[in-house]
Amino acid sequence: MKKLLFIILTIFVLTTTYGCGNTTETDKAKETVDNFFAALKDADFKKAADFVLSEEQEQMRNTQWEDDFEREFMETYLSKISLKYLSGEIEKDKTEGSLMYKFKSIDMGDFISKVGLNNPTIEGGAPKIKDVDVDGMHMVELEKSVFLKKEGDKWLIANVDDIMNAIMEFKAGE
Repeated sequence: MKKLLFIILTIFVLTTTYGCGNTTETDKAKETVDNFFAALKDADFKKAADFVLSEEQEQMRNTQWEDDFEREFMETYLSKISLKYLSGEIEKDKTEGSLMYKFKSIDMGDFISKVGLNNPTIEGGAPKIKDVDVDGMHMVELEKSVFLKKEGDKWLIANVDDIMNAIMEFKAGE
């Protein structure tokens, strides 16, 4: 009985530790996408820039808001984005690949119609953006490929403009 228990325990330990340390290229690329979106949700473009191709990083790091209204507008909007990995694999020795995701964000048209009217420069004393209930706004879902390239040992997003356009999807009235 002790011998059988030892064999079962040995098999269990071997099977549970076998996968440790075997991070695939797909896992690394998915982590890049997850980190990029976590930074975007926080409206932290400096951090988000770490996960895009080097030629796109400076522009993203230098993102500045014209005023407090624009900053609050974008922070509120971006805080509601989400994504879900759908499919795609990157083979071991490849330096490029794509992963399919489903993006979800507030419909920009709905957001503008409810929040954009709250611009403090408009007369009438409209409420601040933070006072608008954005949770009940119409959401837009879009499936989009995220293209990634490997620079050194890091996977970086290659189609950041396409991704940002997908996030800012405008479908007012649908």
